Amino acid sequence: MFIQTSESGETDVQAQAIELQANALLKFSMLAKQEILQGRGMSVKEARQILRDARK
Repeated sequence: MFIQTSESGETDVQAQAIELQANALLKFSMLAKQEILQGRGMSVKEARQILRDARK
């Protein structure tokens, strides 16, 4: 039988959360790179305008 302390369990949960965030960031950057290579990238000015329009 394996008994895990609550402190150790919390550490495991935190490590899993950090790993999930790192994986999500990696996936996001790879998708962004793919879009840029496909010519679907946009300038900062264009991105800001899209965000402004979405707020209206």
